[in-house]
Amino acid sequence: MFTFKELWKNRIAEALETLYGISIKPEQVLAETPPQPELGDIGFPLFAYAKLFKKSPVHIAQALSLPSIHYLLRHHPMLYVVAYLP
Repeated sequence: MFTFKELWKNRIAEALETLYGISIKPEQVLAETPPQPELGDIGFPLFAYAKLFKKSPVHIAQALSLPSIHYLLRHHPMLYVVAYLP
C-alpha cells in the first residue's frame, strides 16, 4: 500500500518522463510539506531537474500544471496543481 507521498512521487515521476523522455525513478522525486499551509499538502521542488531537462524549474512546474498533463496525474476533483514560484 502506497502512502500519499509515495503515490504522488510515482505520478510526478511518470509525468516528468512523459514530458521530457528521461526516466525518473519515484525515489528520485523529492516530496515535502510546503512552508505555508495555503500552498497545499505536498510540494515537489524541481530545482534538481533543471540541469537534467535543460529547462528552468519554473518551466518544469508550469508544464506539470498544464491541463494536458493532468491525465497522468489522474486529475481528481480534490486535486489542484499549481506552479508556485518562491
